[in-house]
Amino acid sequence: MTDQAIANRVREAGRIEPGASLRARVLETAAPLVRPSVTWADRAWCSRAWRLATVAAVLGLVALEQMTVPASDKSDGPPVYAAAAATATEDAARQLGMPPEEAKAFGRRAMADALAGWSNSSVAQAGDILPEMERDTR
Repeated sequence: MTDQAIANRVREAGRIEPGASLRARVLETAAPLVRPSVTWADRAWCSRAWRLATVAAVLGLVALEQMTVPASDKSDGPPVYAAAAATATEDAARQLGMPPEEAKAFGRRAMADALAGWSNSSVAQAGDILPEMERDTR
């Protein structure tokens, strides 16, 4: 007999089911072992008080997050990346052959774009950086 013939006979053979008495005996023996037990997590999530406490805690954390001010907003000056973006943009414009006045204008535009989300006092402080940038490029 070839491998193909054996494979065909195995495929054609029906599935052998255990008898009803054997199935009943196995289920009777195994039932106490597989009976689900109630865990503390089940009791917690099925408890109305736990669910309400969880919702209240999540809402409290969301409210706290909305009320707090990020540390970056507390700084006195503009972010470092704004000056770096302005300098990099100005340098790139010069390397491309742009006149120095236009390169400075591009640098100022990059600074303004980087500071778009900051408060007016931070933008006013950014004006202190621009003369320093002009001094460095001379």
